[in-house]
Amino acid sequence: MKSAADNNIHGHRVRRRKLIDLRLQGWLLLALVVLETAMLVAAMIFLYFRFSAAIEANLFTIHRSAQQPLLPLFLKEMAIVIVTMGVINTLALILANGLWMGHIKRVLAAFRQQLQKVGRLDLTPGLSDPQPEHEVLALLESWRAREVARCERVDELLEHLKQFADSGTDIDPHQLAHWANELDHTLQEVR
Repeated sequence: MKSAADNNIHGHRVRRRKLIDLRLQGWLLLALVVLETAMLVAAMIFLYFRFSAAIEANLFTIHRSAQQPLLPLFLKEMAIVIVTMGVINTLALILANGLWMGHIKRVLAAFRQQLQKVGRLDLTPGLSDPQPEHEVLALLESWRAREVARCERVDELLEHLKQFADSGTDIDPHQLAHWANELDHTLQEVR
């Protein structure tokens, strides 16, 4: 029976495992925080000098009518900063997305290449290209190693059965039944 935590409000199962690569995403997050901090500091310094220059220019005017209102000037400077920060953030997100999608494509390419090898019944380790480190690829490699061990065990049991068949001597039915049962169990194992 499903618990209430297994369902959302629509009755669908909720995915519990998040597909996160902390090593890469951690560096991307750190870079984003550093970029945002640097942009904020640069914007504040820029605005300080621009606002100071505007105030100073308007403080020492001789004729009152020559003064320019400060609010539109301040709003113009703020708009420059906001647009600049928006452009920089957009470029940073495009770069981060490119890095992340490239990482995902490398992991999926290695995964696809391994699955193609398995499809050809090739359980030899390694690929021609260096693989990125990822939990999914590690799990696939672990499965491959278990399957190799299982195939070796099947070969070993078949060799025992072949030796019994070729020996021509009296066959111990209990030993034969034991190896046949073990072979059947090994073949039915789902790992």
